[in-house]
This record gives sequence, C-alpha cells and structure tokens, in this order.
Amino acid sequence: PVPPFPASIMDGFAVRSTDGPGRFPVDNVAGATAGSSPSGPLLAGHLRYVTTGAPLPEGADAVVKVEDTKEVWVDGALLIDIGVASKPGANIRKVGSDTAQGEVVLRR
Repeated sequence: PVPPFPASIMDGFAVRSTDGPGRFPVDNVAGATAGSSPSGPLLAGHLRYVTTGAPLPEGADAVVKVEDTKEVWVDGALLIDIGVASKPGANIRKVGSDTAQGEVVLRR
C-alpha cells in the first residue's frame, strides 16, 4: 500500500490529540522528514516536528499545522504553544490512501 505508513500531509507537529491545546516540549528537535524513519514513539504530553510526507511516530494520531503553533523559549528550552484542538486523523494520509495493496498502478 502507498503510503505504507501514516504520513503527514503538511509541515507541522505530530501530536496525541488527547493532549489537547497547550504548551508542549519537542521530544526530538530533528523531527521527521519525508523518506526518514520515525525515531521512536511519541510520548504523551510531547510533540514532534514533521514535514509533508513524513511518517508519523507511533502514538501520534494527528498533525497540527505550523501556522497554528508558536515557538516559546523558557530557560533555554524550546516549547511549542498549540492553540487549537486536534481530532484523530487530522492532517494525516492513511496507510493505502493513495494506492491499496494489490491495486494495479501501471499496465504494460
């Protein structure tokens, strides 16, 4: 199936929707980009930067777009303010949403 993993449809932050709006630490500043592998699960109360096409870390069920966030530095630590509520599946391409397993994409 394509994509073979849940993928972000925009640049933003992978979140657990149940965490809700608020101020959160970034658990991996490097984040994830298209073509990379997630670097471990997303912990509750944290978020991770993802680019368009990047795989979501295990535990994330939504992506909040960058425009709905604000960087905040507190005592040298990067925190992100998220001012909107997320719903599961928001801004995510589901596994197989482009091409289902076994679907013919090109004929000779």
